[in-house]
Amino acid sequence: MPVGEAVLSAFMQALFEKAVAAASSELKFPQNIAVELQNLSSSLSTIQAHVEHAEERQLKDQAARSWLSRLKDVAYEMDDLLDEHAAEVLRSKLAGPSNYHHLKVRICFCCIWLKNGLFNRDLVKQIMRIEGKIDRLIKDRHIVDPIMRFNREEIRERPKTSSLIDDSSVYGREEDKEVIVNMLLTTNNSNHVNLSVLPIVGKTYQGNNRISCERIIIRHNMNLLQEDLSNKLRGKRFLLVLDDVWNEDPDRWDRYRRALVAGAKGSKIMVTTRNENVGKLMGGLTPYYLKQLSYNDCWHLFRSYAFVDGDSSAHPNLEMTGKEIVHKLKGLPLAARALGSLLCAKDNEDDWKNILESEIWELPSDKNNILPALRLSYNHLPPILKRCFAFCSVFHKDYVFEKDILVQIWMAVGYIQPQGWRRMEEIGNNYFDELLSRSFFQKHKDGYVMHDAMHDLAQSVSIDECMRLDNLPNNSTAERNARHLSFSLLS
Repeated sequence: MPVGEAVLSAFMQALFEKAVAAASSELKFPQNIAVELQNLSSSLSTIQAHVEHAEERQLKDQAARSWLSRLKDVAYEMDDLLDEHAAEVLRSKLAGPSNYHHLKVRICFCCIWLKNGLFNRDLVKQIMRIEGKIDRLIKDRHIVDPIMRFNREEIRERPKTSSLIDDSSVYGREEDKEVIVNMLLTTNNSNHVNLSVLPIVGKTYQGNNRISCERIIIRHNMNLLQEDLSNKLRGKRFLLVLDDVWNEDPDRWDRYRRALVAGAKGSKIMVTTRNENVGKLMGGLTPYYLKQLSYNDCWHLFRSYAFVDGDSSAHPNLEMTGKEIVHKLKGLPLAARALGSLLCAKDNEDDWKNILESEIWELPSDKNNILPALRLSYNHLPPILKRCFAFCSVFHKDYVFEKDILVQIWMAVGYIQPQGWRRMEEIGNNYFDELLSRSFFQKHKDGYVMHDAMHDLAQSVSIDECMRLDNLPNNSTAERNARHLSFSLLS
C-alpha cells in the first residue's frame, strides 16, 4: 500500500522554518511579500499539528492518505517557490553593476528594477494561491481528524507480549539462552548495590526476543504502583523482565528504578530493546546483542509454519522454492514466521514463486505483519531522521554506504538542520550514528549496509518521493511526483 507521505512531517517542519526565515527578511523580500509569507507561515503552523496524526492513520484510512498527498504537492510547490526567489536574488546580485559608465549603470538599474517588480508581483500571486490551497486543506482536515482522534490509541498500541511460549517454536537461540543465563547468574557489578540491569539488544527487524521467565507488568497510576511494588519487592531477590522498551528519558527511568532498588542483593532486571541507547541509559551490565538466525535455523522456523507439522517432504517443489525464499530473508525470523504463515494454506507453486519475487512492502497488507513491526521502530524516530532514512531507498539493496559521503549527500539535499555554531558535518554524523544505534544500518567491513527488510521499509515510506530508474513502477503519476531519482551503472 503506498505510504510515501510518511516523511512529510519532517519536510513540513523544515518548510515552516524556511518560510519564517523568509518572512523575517532573511532573503530580503519586499514588504508586501513578507506580509504574505507571514500569513503563509501562520497557515503552515496550523496545519503542522495535524500532519503527524494523518501519517499514523494513512495505512488504514484512504481519506488521510489523500489529504497527505494533496498537502505534499502544495508543500513542494511552496518550497520550489522559495528556492526560485533565492536564486533570483543571487542572479540579481551577480548581474549588478561594478565598473560601468554612469549611464549604463542607470540603464542597468532600471532594467533590474522593472524585472524585479514584475517578478515580485508574480511571486505575491503565487504565494496567495498556495495560501488558498493550504486554507482549503485546513478546512478539509475536519473530514479526517474525528477518525484519527478515536483511533489514535489503536495506532500507537504495540503488540502484546507474554512469558507463555511454545519452546518448540524457538529456533537458533540455544547458545544465546545459555550466555544470557550465565550473565544473569554472575556477581552483581551494578552502581546500585542490590540491582543489576542486563540489556538484550535485538535488531529492529528481528522481532520479539523470546525468553521464558516471570514478568511483572507496570501500567499507569505511577505513584501508587511504585509504593506497592517497592513494598512487595522489599528484601526479596527477583528477576524482572521489561520487554520491548523504547524509553530514552533518563528521568523517567530513574522514577521506575526507585521502586525496584528495595529488593535484595542479586536482583536483576533484563531489558529487551531494539535501541542500544536504551540499554546504555538504563546502565548496568554490558549489553548482549542478538545475532540474525543462521540459514538452517531460519529454514526450520519457516518450515514449521509453512508445512503441516513442519514436514516438507511431500512437497519437493514447494520445499525448493521455500529454501530460495529463506535465502532472501537473510536470517530474519520475523519474516520467516510471517511468510511461512502466509504460505501454509497455499499449495500452488505459482503462489510461492510470487512471494519469492515480491518485496516485503508489496505483500498483502492484511497478512503482512512484517512492515507494521518495522514501522514501530520508524515511528519512534525524530522527524528529521525519518526523512534521512527514507532517502536511502534511492540506493540499491546491499549497497555499501560510506558514512561521510552519505552525510554530504544529506547536506546537499537540505536534510541537515543547523544547530547554532555546530558544523553541518558533525550534525549529519550524529544523525547517522543515531540511525545506526537503532539498527537501521549495520556495520559491514569498512562501511555500512541496510538489511533488505529495512530497505523495503525505506521504499514503503518513500513511494512517490524517491525512485530508482532501474525499478520504475507502472504508474506515470508516481514518476511525475518523484523528487529524487537514481540509477545503477552495471560494469
